[in-house]
Amino acid sequence: MISYSRVSTYIQCPKKYKLRYVDKLKTFFDCQATNPLTIGNLLHRTVEKGFVKARQEYLDEYPVITEALVDELEKARVLGRKVRKAVPKGEFERKILIGGFIGFIDLLVETSPGVYDLYDFKYSNNKDRYLESPQLSVYKYFFAKQTGFAVDRLFYVMCPKTQIRQKKTEDLYHFRERLTSQLESMEPEVCEVEFSQEAITNFLASAVEMLTAHEFLAWERPLCHCRE
Repeated sequence: MISYSRVSTYIQCPKKYKLRYVDKLKTFFDCQATNPLTIGNLLHRTVEKGFVKARQEYLDEYPVITEALVDELEKARVLGRKVRKAVPKGEFERKILIGGFIGFIDLLVETSPGVYDLYDFKYSNNKDRYLESPQLSVYKYFFAKQTGFAVDRLFYVMCPKTQIRQKKTEDLYHFRERLTSQLESMEPEVCEVEFSQEAITNFLASAVEMLTAHEFLAWERPLCHCRE
């Protein structure tokens, strides 16, 4: 089985790929309220299912409810509502499964019979990095092969993060007021990206290399600890 995340992990560091997907090593859950995976899932669920269901699923992942979790919930409540308003109606979490590839389209919108636009939600301030990502080109390629439908436009929905913190001279009530006020001033950005055939060629070549690899060397990267 291949996926965009598996191949991108292999490209980033073959050793990291081996530890995660071949050796299937598990890591302890990071109980920080700002865990990128959990807050990303929280935003996705808020847009897809509504805040009430998303809130419960988020809290169920933690052993103790803290004020920091409440802060993240407030961010998701306000920003999730804004993301939902910024995108058209469509099908959430559309599964792609063909030829050993698996992936999930965050939002699939039919613009005319048999023609679709693809959307992917990103909860990040690093817009430029994601706009260079080949992920949506890969999804377009495999979705079209699976269904025979045409894909017209590709969009990343960039939801900004706020790093606002409670001041030492500020009580929780006034901090939450300030937090909500800042959130209300923030807006998601819908960014169209172009399909890249070169990205597909490179992805398929990397997938073949990944599946046939016998050695998984660790790249020298600042944030990689595979050699330790």
